[in-house]
Amino acid sequence: MQNLKINTLLLFFLAVLLSFSACKKDPDVDPPEVIENNDNKIRFLLNSSTNLDFNNKLIEFNNFNIDASEAGYQADGDYTHLRMIATWKDDVATMEVKFPGKEIGTIIFNEPEDIANPGYPTDDKFFRVYINQMPQQEFGGLAIKQVTIAVTEYGEIGEPIKGTFSAVVYEYTSLNEQVVAINNGTFELIRTN
Repeated sequence: MQNLKINTLLLFFLAVLLSFSACKKDPDVDPPEVIENNDNKIRFLLNSSTNLDFNNKLIEFNNFNIDASEAGYQADGDYTHLRMIATWKDDVATMEVKFPGKEIGTIIFNEPEDIANPGYPTDDKFFRVYINQMPQQEFGGLAIKQVTIAVTEYGEIGEPIKGTFSAVVYEYTSLNEQVVAINNGTFELIRTN
């Protein structure tokens, strides 16, 4: 009987020892670098008449992940690619935009009328915003009805790309199609390439 208690006690200590050793972090893996200053800014207002969760909701990205974000010109395709991964209320927030060239001006994308020849999205025309609030995606404006982007400044590498944007997107996270407006959008992103 006493051997059974000793064996049980030894198994218990062995299990505890193994659980502590399994919790060690890999010292070779660094967490993503995060910019906690105000060099990069994205801000917009969500509005929806059908979903009050999205009505009059101000979204401001912060803590940009510089390892996964980029803002700059892609010469091989002659387009600008803005991909910002950040946080909003401690949840992952992503905005990705592609538009032709690198000039100051206004770009408009419209929902495709001809599915066989859509004209959007293409390599140089793309717009997506989503916020991932675990355990489910809170907002996913992935399909567009209309997007307007006005580029007001396009700096060299290390300088800002600035502008405004608005959009009407289809949102599907509730499993029902909802139309959501993105208004008063502004961006100021440090050019990386």
